Formats: sequence, structure tokens, C-alpha cells
Amino acid sequence: ATATNGVISNVNIIGSTFSAFAALKHDGTLHCWGDKSNGGIFSNTESIDFKGGIALYSNEVQFVSHNLTHLVMWGADPPHFPHNLPQISPIKNIYSTAQAFAALLDNNEVYSWGNPGYGGDHRLPGGKLTNVKEIVSNYDVFIALYNNGKIHCWGGNPLHGSTCPTLPNDRTLKKIYSCKYGFSGVLDNNQVIAWGDVEIQPPVTTLPIKYIASTEEAFVALYDTTGQPSNTDCIVAWGAADFGGIIPTNYDKTNIIGVVGNAQTFCSIKSSSYNNLVTCWTGQELASYGGIPPANLINVKSLSVTDKAFAAILNNGTVVTWGLTTIDPFPGNNDRSNINSVYKSLYGSTVFYSENN
Repeated sequence: ATATNGVISNVNIIGSTFSAFAALKHDGTLHCWGDKSNGGIFSNTESIDFKGGIALYSNEVQFVSHNLTHLVMWGADPPHFPHNLPQISPIKNIYSTAQAFAALLDNNEVYSWGNPGYGGDHRLPGGKLTNVKEIVSNYDVFIALYNNGKIHCWGGNPLHGSTCPTLPNDRTLKKIYSCKYGFSGVLDNNQVIAWGDVEIQPPVTTLPIKYIASTEEAFVALYDTTGQPSNTDCIVAWGAADFGGIIPTNYDKTNIIGVVGNAQTFCSIKSSSYNNLVTCWTGQELASYGGIPPANLINVKSLSVTDKAFAAILNNGTVVTWGLTTIDPFPGNNDRSNINSVYKSLYGSTVFYSENN
């Protein structure tokens, strides 16, 4: 597939590795660009029809794609596919660490492959993980959340979370989130626990949690404040102070509807009553990690991140970027209108047009 003036049309799915992108088009063709050693060129000698039920996944150095019965992988030294992956159970989802993949099948079994030091071999007695609800991963560890709210941990360094925590008082987990080397989980009583490399433990929560965002070494929870007074704090943070784990005392934590983190900085979006204003905080100098948005940045619909930069999609479909090395993704093409989503690799970003894909 070819691009015209940097624009790829009729895109269905976009994925990224450490320094490459792959776009799967509606007609089943594949377009790759970026670092060839990390998947910037389709290098697999197998022939595959990319049409029909296709999904696209990646880790730092490899892409993997599948339809209901077939897997194909390309990028840096792709390992052999697991010969025990049954074709009778379609794949529900694929998850990744930096150098391994784990597939959750429709029958709720899990199979992993890749570098064993990154979770490429789950090594359970009997060789199977069953009755799994979802999988969460960080840099080198996978966590399987069972349907009964218990967990199984495997992968690399025990300090990064591969040793499962003991759940308090026979509690179960509802949801798990990750940062680079740690995890935070929401228990069935809405309290939060953290394990792995998490410097400051989460505080006691007082409200239901919508979701948890992270930087490399810190977390922030967005509360569900429905029915609460307008001056109720909407967010709470924990983890390494240098990575945003402590919210500044003068930061307005009220009326927040969204929050995201890049490597070291969190940015939040205010409610429409406050014109969807964006503000940011970090434990380091804000400018060093893309934390200073343009003055009075309002009417923001969503935020995307790279390691040290942010991109805001406004309500009118235009994009505003700030941070380190924010390079226009389409040099010479000044049309930033009708943009629906922004995707990123560590060293770049690309846009996905909603008007014509």
C-alpha cells in the first residue's frame, strides 16, 4: 500500500511498536512505516489475507495480527508461534509486554509466547490458564484476572509485580491498571491496592473509581462524583513524587472529567461548565516533559500522549500539540480538521481522519 502526501486512506486499524507504525486498511492491505527493524516493513514470508475479523497488536519491537483462525507476526526477530495455540477457539484479545504476547481465547484460556523473561511462558502446572476474564501487562509482567476476581502473575522481575499480592480479607479484584513497573487494582469494596515498583501506596478512597491513569511510576484515579457537591475532589494520586504521584496543593482537583499521563506528567480535562480546560502537573519541571499546554487551552474532547508530548483533539476536530519535539505528522499538509483519533509510538505520532479515514 502507498501513501499520498503522507496520507493513507481508508484506514481500519492503526498499531505501533517502539519506532514504527502499521495501518490495516478496509480493503485488507497493510501499510507499514518507520524503523524497519521494529516492524516498519512487512517482513513475514507467509501469505495472509488480512480481510475478515482482523485485529492488530504490537509490543516494543513486533506486530502481530490475526483473523479468526490464523496468526502472523513481523518485526525484530519474530519467535515461532506457539504450536499449542488451538485453532478451534477464536482469539478474543492479545496483550503484550515489551517482548512477549499473551492471547486470551474465546473459551477464556490464555497462551503466551515470546521472551520468557517478559512473560513469554506462563509456566502454570498443566500449561494452561483458564477461566480468565482479562489480562493486564506492564513492561515485563502479565497479570491474569480470573472470573472469580483472583489473579495470577507471571513474567520478569518480582519487583515489577510478577509476585502476586495477598488480597486483604479475602477480597477480590474488579479491575487492574499498570504503570511501567507496577500495578494498581480496584477491590470489590472500591479500595485500591498497589504492587510492584510503586513508591507511595494509594490512599483510602471515598468514592467509586471511574478509571485509573498512569505515568511511568505513578497513578491517578478519577472518581465518579455523580450526586456529589461541585467542590468535591475528582482525582487522587499515588506513586513516585517525581512522576506526578503527589498532586500540588494549589492544583484544582474539582470538576475534572478526564485525565491522562505520559512518561512523567499528568494532564486533566475540566467539565464543559469550565469549557473543557486542560491543565497539567508533574514532580519535575513541567516543560521538560511536555506539561505546559498552550495558554487557555479549552474545548478539548480528548488527549493523547507520547513519552514527552501531548496532543489534544478539540471539539471542532482540530489538533493542538505541545511538548518535546512536536513535529507535524504530515509536513506540507496543513489540514488538521475532522480528526477523530491520534495514535503514537514512543518517537512519533500520526492522526486518523474521521471524515474519510
